[in-house]
Amino acid sequence: MHKVTEDLIDLIKTFQNHDAYYVNQILDAKSVFQKVYEDEKRKLPYSINLLDEIRADENAHSRILTKILQYVQNEKNVFLEKFLEYLKSPFADLIPVDPEITAEKDRVDILIRDENFTIIIENKIQGASDQAKQIERYICNEKNYGYKEEQIYIIYLTSDGGSPGEDSFSTDKRKDFKERL
Repeated sequence: MHKVTEDLIDLIKTFQNHDAYYVNQILDAKSVFQKVYEDEKRKLPYSINLLDEIRADENAHSRILTKILQYVQNEKNVFLEKFLEYLKSPFADLIPVDPEITAEKDRVDILIRDENFTIIIENKIQGASDQAKQIERYICNEKNYGYKEEQIYIIYLTSDGGSPGEDSFSTDKRKDFKERL
């Protein structure tokens, strides 16, 4: 019995030494990585995020984005067109003619209404929670303005690519908007 106990203790020590070796390897790699990271970080130009520095909330973000999208040069909504192009199809297929771009109109964070389409932009970039039936109410409102469902597009902005909650925009309703969400 004594021999079995000694063998078991030796086996445990072997694993401890083995684990310690790998832990040291990981710590060494971390040190090397940290040095490379710091060196590369020093090479970057100075940067500052003014929105973070002034502690802008989602409403401020929406107002700023609205102002940018409203910019017109040579009778073209330059940034709006680039924004839609960036979002790819079907948004890139939309051709703005005379868009009205507003912030906080009808409680929608950003609303883009044009002759043949309307885009609802819901800004949850700082993790605000959805309200009950929020997206569905916005869709209904746009229908009341004369837009058909196939003319309504939705952009749901989050910091991590999330989607509206079930209570805000049901799965059944979402299916109707799968390409336009």
